[in-house]
Amino acid sequence: MINPSEAKLCQILITNHCPLDCANCSQLIPHQAKKFFMSLGQIEQAMKSLQNYPSHVGIFGGEPLLHPDFAKVCELFRAYQPVKARRELWTAGTNWQKYKDIIEETFYKELIAYNDHSQPDACWHQPIQVAIEEVFPKDKERMWKIIDNCWVQLRWSPSITPMGAYFCEIAGARAMILGAPKGLDVEWDWWKAPLSAYKYQIDALCKRCGACLPMPMKANSYQNYDDVSQGNLTMLYAANSPKAMEGRCKNVDIEALQLYYKDHDFTPIDPKEDYQLRGGYSDFPTWTPWKYRAEKKHTPDGTEKSVTEIRKMQTGVEYKTDER
Repeated sequence: MINPSEAKLCQILITNHCPLDCANCSQLIPHQAKKFFMSLGQIEQAMKSLQNYPSHVGIFGGEPLLHPDFAKVCELFRAYQPVKARRELWTAGTNWQKYKDIIEETFYKELIAYNDHSQPDACWHQPIQVAIEEVFPKDKERMWKIIDNCWVQLRWSPSITPMGAYFCEIAGARAMILGAPKGLDVEWDWWKAPLSAYKYQIDALCKRCGACLPMPMKANSYQNYDDVSQGNLTMLYAANSPKAMEGRCKNVDIEALQLYYKDHDFTPIDPKEDYQLRGGYSDFPTWTPWKYRAEKKHTPDGTEKSVTEIRKMQTGVEYKTDER
């Protein structure tokens, strides 16, 4: 694992509202019963805390363009991150035309991750609701070896949520479902804390995750359920997960996974030898979940389906734009 100060990006999760219902969503949005928009005060505090951050800062969701004060959020971003080349935006394009000018003023095109979900193979997600501790219930040494090489934590970002600061954005998302543990206080330069300061988060959240396990990727736009392990499904029911309550979770075959992993030693690929494959394993050479999108888009190009169409394909239910 790496310290948040070493990450290439820190994300500010300004909302968990989203018009989509993607299978195995990396932010676990369909499982979060409590929806929120960060207040401008919370967002400003987050921006202040990252003024000296050595890498990029991103606005993330959910769908950040649904935030009712998105224009003011961008004003704060420009004020506290005056270098445009350090700002990033992640969006599925909802309200793009409404905010097009503001987006272009605030972000360089190349630093916008436009996540188009129009086609079945447009985006693939690693199942993350398969708890690694359920796959290796008696081999904690192997479990923690794999967790320590997690590609998400090595490649992606720490995050700030309404619950505080987290060493990993998926850990922060899982804490939002569980209501615990609380993140670090979002204070000036919180990100300088050593990795040991996050041990309580790692111990509570990483063992419930499956991001680090070599598993088949799933097209996220056209599968109506999430792949889960039984322990996580029980946890989701207890947390009143909307998706679980609707019966849209499917247990994976843990015994089949255990058999698949039986003769593998999970030797990490040394990033000094191949930095592009960090988070991978020598004995799973074709597993590259960080290549989750066949085509990188930064703006709409006219081929996208509407949010209403995509939502209906995912769930059978149209998205209502007043669902805020």
